Amino acid sequence: MSAAIPYDDLHSAFNFVSAGAPYERNAYIAKDTGEVFHAAQIYDAHRRIPHDVDDDERYWSVPHRQDLDLGGRLELKFVAEHMPAQLAVAEEFFQRRGAHAKFHALVEKEGKQALWRQYEQHATEQALRKWATEEGLALA
Repeated sequence: MSAAIPYDDLHSAFNFVSAGAPYERNAYIAKDTGEVFHAAQIYDAHRRIPHDVDDDERYWSVPHRQDLDLGGRLELKFVAEHMPAQLAVAEEFFQRRGAHAKFHALVEKEGKQALWRQYEQHATEQALRKWATEEGLALA
């Protein structure tokens, strides 16, 4: 039987994983206890994670934001819904490097920072809860 973990613990682990490039940081959740383990090259060697975290029968590997499609597509969806006049401009951003910084500058210019944060938070929670359900991870 799997342990249930608080949503905030999953969200915190997700933020840890997503703070770096994909595969740069990892977080694992023990299926039997719900304990969360963080692993990254930047951590000190004394931090211990179980040697068998790659065992899918015993641990869930917390996804990166890109795994849940919470990057550029979400930003473009936000523009389409809340700044449709800027959609062509935003689509241009995502043809080149630096798209996310340009997106955030556009959101700021349009005065939609609070709306974007709320939109992103809602989409993230929905995606994480869906992932947890699909994985069989109970959230307390």
